[in-house]
Amino acid sequence: MKANWGQIVKKIEAATKDEVAILKSLLDTVNSKICPKCKECCCTDADVPSKGCSKSGGYYDSYYDSTPEELALIKYLKKKYEFTKKYGFLNPEKGCKLPRYLRSHTCLIYFCGKEKKLLRSTDVTMAIYLVNRIRAIKKQILTNV
Repeated sequence: MKANWGQIVKKIEAATKDEVAILKSLLDTVNSKICPKCKECCCTDADVPSKGCSKSGGYYDSYYDSTPEELALIKYLKKKYEFTKKYGFLNPEKGCKLPRYLRSHTCLIYFCGKEKKLLRSTDVTMAIYLVNRIRAIKKQILTNV
């Protein structure tokens, strides 16, 4: 039986909505202040052109265990969210094309120096906990595909 990735993505969204809402409340104020003006975008990895979202497969390569289900999800996301060779999932004017619940663990867990300065340490700890919960929920759903 062929997996219906649209339904699986909706299931991931529903299962992670509480974690994503809290993560949004923790990070959006800080990110809205620093990300639009940032010249050292972690998504493009300007310092190392061989890296960045487009070169790393959306940073999934560093997280996924490459099970058939995980590879199929990545393929689906690349098509649905128009992954490009130049920018990956990044829209240079708007940020990441992927909703938070579908971003790679690497993207969600990374905090740049500017973010760390503006976030309280308890917020960083809570964000890491939430990101790991989102990761576990996604893995559980993909295990049952």
